[in-house]
Amino acid sequence: MQAPAPLLVVHPGALGDLVATFANLLRLKQRRPGGIDGVCQEHLGRLAVDLGIFRRAFAVEAAAFAGLYSDAPGPAEAALAAFFRPYRAVVLFSSAPALEAGVSRVFRRPVYRIPPRPPAVLPVHIHDHVFARLAAAGLLDPADGEAPFPEGFPTLNTKPCQGGRGKTILIHPGSGSPRKNWPLERFVALACRLRREGMVPEFIAGPAEPHLVTQIREDESGWTVHAPAALTDLRRLLAAGDGYVGNDSGVSHLAAFLGVPTLALFGPSDPVRWQPRGRALSILTASGNVCEPCFEREATNCDGTPCLAGISVDDAADRLLDLLSGP
Repeated sequence: MQAPAPLLVVHPGALGDLVATFANLLRLKQRRPGGIDGVCQEHLGRLAVDLGIFRRAFAVEAAAFAGLYSDAPGPAEAALAAFFRPYRAVVLFSSAPALEAGVSRVFRRPVYRIPPRPPAVLPVHIHDHVFARLAAAGLLDPADGEAPFPEGFPTLNTKPCQGGRGKTILIHPGSGSPRKNWPLERFVALACRLRREGMVPEFIAGPAEPHLVTQIREDESGWTVHAPAALTDLRRLLAAGDGYVGNDSGVSHLAAFLGVPTLALFGPSDPVRWQPRGRALSILTASGNVCEPCFEREATNCDGTPCLAGISVDDAADRLLDLLSGP
């Protein structure tokens, strides 16, 4: 008997955008006996395969896929058609109708284009936006959303420690935009507070954040700074931690998805739209802040960035301790 045809997901987005779809992709996988393959950034594809979300992943940067962005057929058209032929349908995360046209030109079966995020004016979480579009396309049952986490969602790994003492807390002070970052000196002060509480704070810096490594190591407190070369290494580092603190970033989304108790600090971006999803999560914003989230609407933040400056070190430490001591 012929094996069921797999589904192909095309998602050219960055880490946070892709991880925010992982729960919905797990639901798709659960309903597709043939599984799902992915076309995405190469390093993201390796992560998704490592997590068991994609069977196989293909690098969207590959020259072979460039023809999809063309308005007219090109010399690679036959090879593209052969690539797409085994799939029963394509789920395309893109806001570009031209890319949908390019895929439809080489693939005669259904192509479902989903804008990767809701319009900036809508207070809708990216996860709920994607779920609603998949359900409207008939790829998911609306009842699938009744369970908070789909089958295959990582379980929370709680280690036997009393309170916060002895726990390793991973701190990522970066993000995809400096506009979203709590000041580095406050992250360092938070690490000092956690150390006084008997915890073991360690820092994470991404490949594009060598400046953070330099600045953290300039401090005389002798901090451990991890700089994982690959997302699969980052995944194992996060999974081994007892807690995590970071800004609104792709790393924060990944930590929460992995079941690590995650404290995410939000300033100009909107947690209603972008907070990570996980089994142990706390979102911290500035107390008394009256600013409207401006990150997706304005080119710069307000003078003084009150939405970030209003989050104190003690606020972050106390919230993290509450999170770690919760059920």
